[in-house]
Amino acid sequence: MSSEKYYKILMDGKSLHGGSLEWSLPKGDKPGEWYEAKGVLSLRDNGLHVTKTPAAWWADGAECFEVEWDGEKIDGDNMAVVRKCRLVRMLTDEDLCRLGIFRSGSHEVKGGTVAASGSACVRATGSASVAAYGSASVDAYGSVSVTAYGSASVIAFDYASVRAYDYADVRAYISASVRACDYANVTAYGSASVIVNDYASATAYDYASVAAYGSAIVIAYDYASVRAYGSTSVRAQSHSTVNTYSDSAKQNVKMKGHAVHIDRSVLPPVISTGWTKS
Repeated sequence: MSSEKYYKILMDGKSLHGGSLEWSLPKGDKPGEWYEAKGVLSLRDNGLHVTKTPAAWWADGAECFEVEWDGEKIDGDNMAVVRKCRLVRMLTDEDLCRLGIFRSGSHEVKGGTVAASGSACVRATGSASVAAYGSASVDAYGSVSVTAYGSASVIAFDYASVRAYDYADVRAYISASVRACDYANVTAYGSASVIVNDYASATAYDYASVAAYGSAIVIAYDYASVRAYGSTSVRAQSHSTVNTYSDSAKQNVKMKGHAVHIDRSVLPPVISTGWTKS
């Protein structure tokens, strides 16, 4: 048996990322039962999968266990597959913090991959990569990369990059970039760049740019620019500019002030403004 430490992420006692094994859990100081894989070991296909970086595999509501393993092992990116394995103990919040998993409290990270869930608050700088779940909140600076799920809240500055899903809420400043899906909500300032899909919504100020697809909803102010596809709905004010590329999108544009609408679904494009009847 090796002393090299590996971990296993479970949800309700079952394998979370592939497979349906219901693991024997540790009880007090007594480890769970041993499991042994049959056949030829293969990453992602056959064997018992473990990791040294559980933050890369975390999910809201998951638990992390230290494991004991034996026999053959094949290493891969952020994972390994082993012949034999058992769970030794469930990690505490203090243990998880040392591995870059935060479920509560305030934390500052400057690099590496971390995960935040529950009520955790994270301030990320440098080249850190953060996955946020539940009601976690993240302030991202520099070249930080954030992926937000559930009702997570993200504030992104500088060149931070955010992907938002579910009902995540994002505020983007300066040159931050955001891609939002599902019902995520984005507010963009400065020269922030936003792509919204599905039923996501975006409100753009200053010189922010938005590309909208599906049934996304966009409100544009100041000098913001919008590219609208599909059944996107746009409300444009101030000096904002809206480019539409489908019949559905052009019918869902409302303008005020000095906003300009360019209908590019026809040739030549048709231009209308907020101060003239479209």
